[in-house]
Amino acid sequence: MISALFLLVIISTALLFGNEFSVGFFVHPSLTRADHRAFLPAIQVFARFFGKVMPLWIALTLALHLFLLWLT
Repeated sequence: MISALFLLVIISTALLFGNEFSVGFFVHPSLTRADHRAFLPAIQVFARFFGKVMPLWIALTLALHLFLLWLT
């Protein structure tokens, strides 16, 4: 059980880090080089999607970390 939880925590954290890294270092800088008329609608799409998904994902990852800490 704990091994599966370790795996779930590692995968969730890695995906969360990868997502934040890619948006911060690749997507956003690439979009800022575009014309502002193309930049604003594109960034709004990202913000709308990640604004719904990320708080839940971050909270779930934190809860998994705390639960694993409590178990170990």
